[in-house]
Amino acid sequence: MKKNDWIIIVAVATYSYLFYEQTPGINYLLFNLVLITLLFIKYKTLYQKPYWILATIGALLSATSVALYSNTLSIIANGIALCVLSSLSYNSNTSIVFSLIYSIYSGIAAPVNIIIDAGIRKANNTSQTTNNLLKKALLVIIPLAITVLFFIMYRASNPLFDVLASKLNFNFISITWILFTLLGTVIMYAFLFPKQIDDMFLFEQNATNNLHPTYSTTSTILGKTITLIDENFSGIVLFTLLNLLLLIVNMLDINFHCSGGALPQGITHSEFVHQGIGTLILSIIFAIIIILFYFRGELNFNANNKTLKYLAYLWVLQNVFMLISTVLKNDLYITEYGLTYKRIGVYVYLFLCSLGLITTLIKIGKSQK
Repeated sequence: MKKNDWIIIVAVATYSYLFYEQTPGINYLLFNLVLITLLFIKYKTLYQKPYWILATIGALLSATSVALYSNTLSIIANGIALCVLSSLSYNSNTSIVFSLIYSIYSGIAAPVNIIIDAGIRKANNTSQTTNNLLKKALLVIIPLAITVLFFIMYRASNPLFDVLASKLNFNFISITWILFTLLGTVIMYAFLFPKQIDDMFLFEQNATNNLHPTYSTTSTILGKTITLIDENFSGIVLFTLLNLLLLIVNMLDINFHCSGGALPQGITHSEFVHQGIGTLILSIIFAIIIILFYFRGELNFNANNKTLKYLAYLWVLQNVFMLISTVLKNDLYITEYGLTYKRIGVYVYLFLCSLGLITTLIKIGKSQK
């Protein structure tokens, strides 16, 4: 067998042995180490790729987290890291977002790709090799079929042999294990032999990291012509309203902290912090998306965008204040009930949100003065 055949066999065997009827733990770390080794064997120059090394570190760190804590977040993080690692192994010139898309595509298309790749391999083999394989298969299958036929006849003709044959136990053959291993074969094939979407890859390669003036002053939405002046006006109206709305929210938080942190009646510290953290993160994500929408193109270079920029700055800063307020709420929660992993997780989520807001501030600042 060829090197790639051994690689997929080792990967599937490792997957089946480490994960079948097993709980998350050190098996994730061992599995990641095996996969990284197999990738290194398959692509021997990966150590020269900085992004691949970073993805490898991310995979190992998340796998170590699974081994230590076995929580859902670590498992999801490890899955994402392995998806990125797979695509970067195939092509290191792709971004993280597109790597995830390619990995999802590879996983969905893996059953079809297995058949297509097998057909290509068969077509590349010489007819003599194909004939030899067919001959060897027939030399084994035919004797086995004849033996099974005589086994059935001997059971029917001899009661003593039938009693002996009935004692044979084939319970060690587990249908669930077979299905689990087949699923592992598909997953490992998608991981070790990823595919990319050619049109999407060309689009990514042709895209630039910097915006340039296109001197296009109009766009169309639902058949209506929207000029750059219209878009700037709508942005000013939107960010004005959003700033006023968020100002009310932040003023309520200021009043809460200044009043000694007294909770509303019927609300616990857990509800006060955890029920709001998901919505807070979602609102910040939407805030970033809205800002990126308005500063996606020509409006960056418009001389009349100062008001819109200042309003966007103010909204981002108010979001930062909202993050700080949530940190203080979590501090009160910890003071009241002690430190736990979930409460530490709140700090992690807020830190990641702050990174998104900081990069958004940089994005706004890079637009033309």
